Amino acid sequence: MEFQKCAVAPGQYRFTNHIEYVDKPKHEVSGLRQKVKELKDVHPQWTKQDVLNYLKSTNFDFKDKRPVNAVNMAWAYLGYFKENKQQSLPGVV
Repeated sequence: MEFQKCAVAPGQYRFTNHIEYVDKPKHEVSGLRQKVKELKDVHPQWTKQDVLNYLKSTNFDFKDKRPVNAVNMAWAYLGYFKENKQQSLPGVV
């Protein structure tokens, strides 16, 4: 491994290892996000609670996260929170 010296402040340095980060994928899709997207593609009428109940019943591995919060974050990331809501424009009645 090759370490490089990186200046943090005058007289202060830290060692960085840029080689270990090369093997990591730049954008890794969450397994939960992928599963929520698959379920919404198959069952577009399902609500967030329906998806959560299905994942709990199939013993989905939430990786020590709270299921409700994890599904809520995946739901928001995928943009499903905007479904069936009208966007109101300021000044328009």
